[in-house]
Amino acid sequence: MFNKRFWLFLFVIFCLVSSDVLAAENLGKAHYSLDEALKTAYFSNPGMRSAREAVEAQKGRAVTQSSFRGPEVRFEVGGFKSQEVDGEKVDPKKSLSSWEVTQEFDAPGTLILKSQIADNQVKIKENELKAVWADIYKRVKSAYAGVLFSEEALRVFEANLNSARQFRDAVEVQYQSGKAPRSKSIRSNIEVLKSEAEYLEAQKNLKKESLNLNLLLGRPADSEFQLTEMLSYEALEIRHEEYLDKALKTRPEIIGQELRLKAAGKDLVRSRLSILPEPFVGLSRTREDYDNDYSILLGAKLPLWDFNFGEIKEKVAVRAEEEIRLESLQREVESQVRESILETELASKRVELQKKALQGVDELLKEAVIQFQEGELSFLEFLENLKTSKETRLAYFESLKNYYEKTAELEQAVWIVPTFEGGNKK
Repeated sequence: MFNKRFWLFLFVIFCLVSSDVLAAENLGKAHYSLDEALKTAYFSNPGMRSAREAVEAQKGRAVTQSSFRGPEVRFEVGGFKSQEVDGEKVDPKKSLSSWEVTQEFDAPGTLILKSQIADNQVKIKENELKAVWADIYKRVKSAYAGVLFSEEALRVFEANLNSARQFRDAVEVQYQSGKAPRSKSIRSNIEVLKSEAEYLEAQKNLKKESLNLNLLLGRPADSEFQLTEMLSYEALEIRHEEYLDKALKTRPEIIGQELRLKAAGKDLVRSRLSILPEPFVGLSRTREDYDNDYSILLGAKLPLWDFNFGEIKEKVAVRAEEEIRLESLQREVESQVRESILETELASKRVELQKKALQGVDELLKEAVIQFQEGELSFLEFLENLKTSKETRLAYFESLKNYYEKTAELEQAVWIVPTFEGGNKK
């Protein structure tokens, strides 16, 4: 009775200690669902942080471009020439003889256009930020699927290694009892070594995928994490013309190009207005013995020699160039959406086919083991079944990973991309 209680006590202590160790191991790990990984990348990815700073820099430039020119101040200090009084040199009495302040202005209406162009430039940078996020969104979703696939692949190779070892042990028993030649024993050992090499390769691939995901999330490369989701399949309802229409209206690249075209048009108007005089006003103060007075300065700068025709010609060409770019970009986006739809539909069909193939794998392997033990299946046929089982499982998870990647590309192409402004998903 005492021994039973003692061993029960040791068992309870072992369970408690094991749970504490597991808890301690998981304590330092970050746990990420797909949404949590995307949210982390949205705020911490270096590319996103850099793009945000570019927006802020453009806002600063917009303030400068929307303001009046700085005033110009001039001073005249006289009294540097030495004088001679009663045959003696007298140090000059230096004094501020005059000063003036002038303020230059742009041609009428030009400042308003410059301010509007500056606002357009800010919006262009904001759309570039969205385009950066669309690319990072696709890469994070693909990297997340890459880690999940590598984890599943590692399990497949581990199961295959265990099966190869069991097969080797069974062959070794037959060899020791004289029921199998030595060649089969050697071959079974070779299969185990091949399976061990595949398992090690799978471990390396998992580490590489983890490094890639950490990089995208803006975390140290060696940071540990645990993904809370699994590779799964959910058919996506694809609405061809609706997707195409949405992409042409909401893609950040198209919106940005439309803004560039508008800015080019406003810049053309600004250059045409620049043929008007650019006025300036000022105040002058003169302090001389013979002239002690204030003056108001009025004037204008005239584009007298070329009437700004060269700049106008340049701006006309720039606007035409932006129109061509917009037309070309719209065609590229249409092509991307249609191609992405085709790729996603094909990826979906592959998952369905591989899922059907996977359903018979477990039964195939069980039957192969039984038949081999009963002598109904040859050595090479069993190895072929083992290989088929492994490849079918890997093909299924590979198709899921490919489906994740293609749906991410479609979401980027159509701009079905969530954002996390203020920490909330939008």
